[in-house]
Amino acid sequence: MIALETAVATAAAATALGALAVSRARSYGVPLRLGASYVAAALVATPLIRLAVSNAAAYWSASVALAIGAVCAVTDLQTGYVFDRVLLAGSCLALGAALADRRIAGALAGAALAGTLLGLLFAMSRGRGIGLGDVKLALVLGACLGTGGALRAVGFAFVVGALFAVVLLFRGARRTSEVRFAPFLALGAAYALLASVR
Repeated sequence: MIALETAVATAAAATALGALAVSRARSYGVPLRLGASYVAAALVATPLIRLAVSNAAAYWSASVALAIGAVCAVTDLQTGYVFDRVLLAGSCLALGAALADRRIAGALAGAALAGTLLGLLFAMSRGRGIGLGDVKLALVLGACLGTGGALRAVGFAFVVGALFAVVLLFRGARRTSEVRFAPFLALGAAYALLASVR
């Protein structure tokens, strides 16, 4: 029953956040096509929650992480934006889930850790190495995953993102070519859930 409730929660969160993303894309004047694929991607990852999470209340945090990751990955790939209103809504969902799980301190610590790691990279590169939207997405994912999960997610995102950049360089891309980072953070969140399986 918990698995069904979690799947429904993931789909509902992904659908609501996706609708908000489409609305923001219109106001920015950029095309965004969100089919059912991002909801399907979040749902396919839902069994990770069943494996990784030890108590029922923590299911909601994992569900929010998958939903916000799926939506932001798609919007970043298609438009180059990670929309603030989507992140704000995701933050509210993440904090609500943390309150339900009575782990607000862990959520705040995870958000601070993930945000600091990406914030340092943003500051050192003066916004050229990573976007501020990626920093904010890391904050939300960190709130969902806690400190251990945030560290795994960000570390995995950096490793896979770096490997992807190397492949692009070997295929003729320039050093100044843009690599959008939100999809790697979304993959990192899924990895963090899988890595927490005992």
